[in-house]
Amino acid sequence: MKHSQSMTPEQRSVALMPSPNAGIGVAVGHGVDGSSNDGGFDALKIFWFLLHHRWVIIISLMLAVISGLVFTRLQTPLYNSSARIEIATASPNALKELEVTSELKDLVDFETARQKLKSREVAKRVVAALGLADEPAFLASTPRFSIANLTRVPGEPSAFADFDTLTQERRAQLAAEKVKAGLGARLIRNTSVIAVTYTHPVPQWSQRIVDQVVESYMAMVVEKKAQTSDQARLFLQQQVQVAKADLETAEEALVSYAQEQGLTTVGQSSSLLDGNIAETNRAISVAVNERLLAERYDTQLRKNGAASLPQSFASETVQVAKARLIELRSTYRQKRARMKPSFPEMQKLAAQIAEIERNLNQENRAIGQSIAVQLEQAEQKEASLKEELLRLEAESRTYQRKNIRYTILKREADTVRLHYQTLIAKLSEVGVGAALKTAGATIVDRGELPKAPFSPNLPKNLLLMFGIFGALGASFIYARELFDNTFATPDQIESELGLPVLGLIPRLSAKDLEAAWGDPTCEFMESYRTLRTSVQFTGTENDIRHILVTSAAPGDGKTTTAVRLAADFAALGRRVLIIDADMRKPRLHKVYGVDNQIGLSNLLSNLVLSGDVKACFKKTGHAGVSVLTAGTIPPNPADLIASSRMVRVLELLVKRYDMVIVDSPPVMGLSDAPLLSRLVDSTLFVVACKSTKREPAKAAIGRLRTAGATLVGAAFTRFYLDRMDYNFSQRYLHQGYYTYGDKPTLDAPSMTTPETPLEESKKTGKAARRKMQGV
Repeated sequence: MKHSQSMTPEQRSVALMPSPNAGIGVAVGHGVDGSSNDGGFDALKIFWFLLHHRWVIIISLMLAVISGLVFTRLQTPLYNSSARIEIATASPNALKELEVTSELKDLVDFETARQKLKSREVAKRVVAALGLADEPAFLASTPRFSIANLTRVPGEPSAFADFDTLTQERRAQLAAEKVKAGLGARLIRNTSVIAVTYTHPVPQWSQRIVDQVVESYMAMVVEKKAQTSDQARLFLQQQVQVAKADLETAEEALVSYAQEQGLTTVGQSSSLLDGNIAETNRAISVAVNERLLAERYDTQLRKNGAASLPQSFASETVQVAKARLIELRSTYRQKRARMKPSFPEMQKLAAQIAEIERNLNQENRAIGQSIAVQLEQAEQKEASLKEELLRLEAESRTYQRKNIRYTILKREADTVRLHYQTLIAKLSEVGVGAALKTAGATIVDRGELPKAPFSPNLPKNLLLMFGIFGALGASFIYARELFDNTFATPDQIESELGLPVLGLIPRLSAKDLEAAWGDPTCEFMESYRTLRTSVQFTGTENDIRHILVTSAAPGDGKTTTAVRLAADFAALGRRVLIIDADMRKPRLHKVYGVDNQIGLSNLLSNLVLSGDVKACFKKTGHAGVSVLTAGTIPPNPADLIASSRMVRVLELLVKRYDMVIVDSPPVMGLSDAPLLSRLVDSTLFVVACKSTKREPAKAAIGRLRTAGATLVGAAFTRFYLDRMDYNFSQRYLHQGYYTYGDKPTLDAPSMTTPETPLEESKKTGKAARRKMQGV
């Protein structure tokens, strides 16, 4: 920012110009260095946003402070006294073994103690001990909020007018409810200590009641334990007698049943039966294998004879006989070759062979008969073993039935015995516990007299009001921004319309504007020269020869912008023609103070004689600037603009003049501006600060682009230079932009238009210039 202030006038002017090689440039930057800060966190922009809504924020903060103070003063002061007691998690017990109590059980014990401290029973004991039912000051109702608190002395007791009309029982009930309502108990984290608090408008009552609450709780615990011990001892004695009778009955039933069924050694009998059954099953398995083997041998005997049996091959007698038979048959065959069968020696051999074969057959038959006997024996053995197994299983089932009944009776007897023993032990414990009467709690700290009220809390109330009024203020700002659909900053034009801002025109009053027209050194005139420079350098290859100046709606400053551009371009030595193309509501003839008898409409309607054409072009008060007024108001302006004659007129005018500036009607609601935008080199769109609506402006830009217009940028008129919240991180324009030795005066035509109302007079006005310097 300092750097921009130290720049020369020529450097500042060039800094606001877009680059000639960049096409359409941006004349005004966003950040400190003129670069765009799109995206990310912009603390500076947030600061200026808050500054813009500073009055809403200041009023919200003031209302929050006032409301917090009033809210605090209306609250009744409350005093709080606190006492602390330690809760014992396990009572002393001389006969019970040491055990570790779980954390969950400890928390249950602490919560139980906390609830007892806040119980109605403790409240009643406190009322009886302190005689609160007979204290009218305690029974008096004190409202939480009251206008009377503005004059009431903190800690002063209230009067209770209806005290004498209430019964003693009703007063005790009201006192207990008040004690219970103000009582609080909180377990201190990671300890067995409970903080007991009592809140009351009178500090003396808070101290007395909190101390009495602790004492009443301990007395109640002791009494409850004593009552519980007596009741438990009486109950256990009755239960012991019942359990003893039940045990005797169960044992008698068990013994009688065992004697009736002969169940003396229950476990051993069961084991013997199970062993016999298992042994029988194994014997049956062996018998089945033997039977299957005998059946296989019997089948082989019937099919192949006894000689094929393994027993035959294993018999030494059979093998010896077979060997002797083979030997005799071999000898017989040898001798048969020399002797006849009738020879005595041959007959002897034959007789020996026959004898051996007979003995061998007898031996095989004996083996076959033994196989049959083995099969029969195996079948008989298997059958007898199966019968034995059935008998053992039946005996086992009978035993199991008896044993189930015996087990049931024995379990019942054991259960009753265990119950009886437990009751005896509990009865002994209750007797010892009754002798050791303890409260199960110890007082750690007693209550102290409060010196100051703990409520109302001014910082807390202020914080609450800051939150409430902050939310209301934020909602108001949000609604204000939501319903404000005008343009306030150049950033909004560039982001929403997609156009670079070529110049910022400051807002002036009618009086200051009149003075500014005669002062070429003021910011107002300099801003238009900056706009001219920006427009001049938006051309890419050729200079702009004709430009259309339009806006979304009337009153945005397009006519004033067109007039100033014409004068500033003429100051460069150019021949400039400004055309009033608004043939519906023409204005330029009033601005320049010329007649409007003939003009553009007459040329386009071909109603001007060739000798009168020059009369359509009038000289103005600015050197080098001519004006073509609108002429007679036609019934069909759009048809004239869309005619081919309009194209030829512009072509001829471009050849005659160096710059043609067309002041057109507004875009919205009319087709004139879109039609004209197609016939010119470029279009300048005028936006008025805090006046031009965003949606109409977007629609106007859309219509122009649809028509094929070449939009070079936007002129932002009536910009608030005197409001710091619109200047962002740097000033867009600076006082003393140029420094002149002798400030020349520039004659300007008188102007009075709906867009920039001027009176028809020329003067410089030093007081107005001093005001502009403040901007």
